[in-house]
Amino acid sequence: MTYTLKHTINAQRARLKDMLGNTLSQDAKDLPPLLGDPDGLDKHLAELFAKLELCKYIYVLDAQGIQISSTS
Repeated sequence: MTYTLKHTINAQRARLKDMLGNTLSQDAKDLPPLLGDPDGLDKHLAELFAKLELCKYIYVLDAQGIQISSTS
């Protein structure tokens, strides 16, 4: 990967983190009690999705990388 491509990718990641990071970090703290409640988890994600105008999808993965929520 060339320096320019690496630089561009890192810049895009930083920009996404600036745009979405605070909201996602704050709301992620509310997820652990909902992990055993699929309907509650999906409801919470739908509410979060409404705050994230720039996101096309939002979902939760478990520690093995398996999706455990519906896709909002």
